[in-house]
Amino acid sequence: MVDWARARREAIRKQAELRRRLTAAQKALDDAQAQVQHAEAAFDAASDRFAAAESALDGARAERARSREERYRARQSCERASTTVERLRRRVTELGDRLDRMPPLSGTPGPAMYQARELSLYVSNPPLYGAGGLMKGTQPWAACVP
Repeated sequence: MVDWARARREAIRKQAELRRRLTAAQKALDDAQAQVQHAEAAFDAASDRFAAAESALDGARAERARSREERYRARQSCERASTTVERLRRRVTELGDRLDRMPPLSGTPGPAMYQARELSLYVSNPPLYGAGGLMKGTQPWAACVP
């Protein structure tokens, strides 16, 4: 009977030890679950911040694309305006040179024209006569030109 009592005491001692280990494992499990919940919350918060950052980045990329298009259009407009300015400057210079080579205007404007600040560009050119006394540029004159 002594062996049976000794085996029973040993089983009770092992059961108590297992209960202590079970309690410690249960506490470790509870702590691990708390850590998992904390880690999940931290991950969710980081994921939300990441999604917000991605959204902001997408917005910034879209803004950059719009700005790039606006810059392209502005550069094209500037280039066209520059070309137009250069062309008009050349035309103004050429026209000024042509005006410098033209004969002076005949006739004097009256005082009423000075008040209106407009000058008449009246140029008197006598008609040209060709062979046979016919005025040049008319059909009878063209018919007699060989």
